[in-house]
Amino acid sequence: TVLGRWNLSCREKSVLVDVVSMVKALETLLLRAEALLAPFIRLHVHLRIQQLVQRDLTPLLHRLDKRNKPILPSLLKLRSLAADWLNGVEPRKDYREYSRKQQGQAAVHPARVVGAADTQLFILRMQVCSLCDSSSELRKKSSVFVKADLERSDVQIFEQFYRDSFFFPYALAYKSTLRSVAYLGDLWYREFYLEMTKCIQFPIEMSLPWILTEHLVSSPSRVSNSPMLENLLFVLDIYNDAAQSALYVKNQQYLYDEIEAELNLVIDQLYFLLADEMYCHFKNLAASTLLEPACRNKLEALWRPADSPPQPLWVEASRIESLLAQRHVHLLGRSVNLALILAQHVADKLRRDVEFAVSRFESGDARGVIDLAALLAILRETHRRLAQHLQLLPFELLLAEVNESAQTQPGSRSVRGRIATHMLASLQQDVLPNFSYNAHTQRFTPSPIAIRPAAARKPPK
Repeated sequence: TVLGRWNLSCREKSVLVDVVSMVKALETLLLRAEALLAPFIRLHVHLRIQQLVQRDLTPLLHRLDKRNKPILPSLLKLRSLAADWLNGVEPRKDYREYSRKQQGQAAVHPARVVGAADTQLFILRMQVCSLCDSSSELRKKSSVFVKADLERSDVQIFEQFYRDSFFFPYALAYKSTLRSVAYLGDLWYREFYLEMTKCIQFPIEMSLPWILTEHLVSSPSRVSNSPMLENLLFVLDIYNDAAQSALYVKNQQYLYDEIEAELNLVIDQLYFLLADEMYCHFKNLAASTLLEPACRNKLEALWRPADSPPQPLWVEASRIESLLAQRHVHLLGRSVNLALILAQHVADKLRRDVEFAVSRFESGDARGVIDLAALLAILRETHRRLAQHLQLLPFELLLAEVNESAQTQPGSRSVRGRIATHMLASLQQDVLPNFSYNAHTQRFTPSPIAIRPAAARKPPK
């Protein structure tokens, strides 16, 4: 885990994320299907046991009764232990009246959705194992001319049942078996001690779940990781497995506290990275949509390498929308509203970008209003696309807050905002004194002589 960041290539990390996601996704699907599959599992186990004790064991009992073998009472008790007789009445002479014509006929018994107890399965399997053992007396011939009590077909049936019945306890314990086979908490545990690192808490860079999470969100090759972005929550489920093991298997509270502290750091970092990735994606998508076709074609031609087809200006598809639909993410027993917290981070980024656009306009002259309109159009389109997945304030309200333009009445617009104030000041101090109006072209052009030079302003940071 310590060297996993440097020992694993990007491709190997992606494969590891795929494996974790498939295991967790399959576990989730099977747990959802428990109400459907568990009755059929119990029905099958009951059927196999009843067919063994009421059908497959009868020929052996018939031969042992004819030859007066002392093991007969033990097998009869075994049959009474596991058999579920029709109408609840045990037949006393069915094995004595058995004939080879009845071989292969299915036993008639009640169909019950009931699995056998662990004790019944253990005793039944041990008895079947002793019958099939090569040193069993039933497999030995008493003389050259006499067949063994246990025929070859019986041995095959009993051995097949013994192999299959090994999985019965695991199949009956459906949920616990799924939890154990899908447990991935060991991916969090590391071979280091805090004393060796000489720190209070392990840095999250040493944690394999965070290495995989960071690989999905902020990797330099995140374009290739975009289809895997929806597997992010499966990777975070490793912390749930590790915490479950720390509390209920290892019974160590300090381990759980360490897992919880690391997860808090991971969540904070994840919100920052996801918000930045999501905002950049939708902002690029909005800018690509508003770009004029003529300008797009010209840029594609300029960016084309020699002797190669033009490279289209398009935004890589992302599956981040599936993460934005998550309202209840269960981590360490608590429910996290991923979309709500991401909305707060995205709203802050939108506010900062609007503030930057207005400040940039204030640092220049009136000609910057064209750039301001283009920037605000991109941000408005970005807000519209984000609002389809997140709960955000209206863009006009956000713009009014940054522009410091208070509305006296609903639907009214104030002319006292930062944009209008700077525009009026630019017209008064720069455009009217230093520009001439050309009536033919209907535009203002700089005069040869500047009556009042415009004061230089610092650009925004």
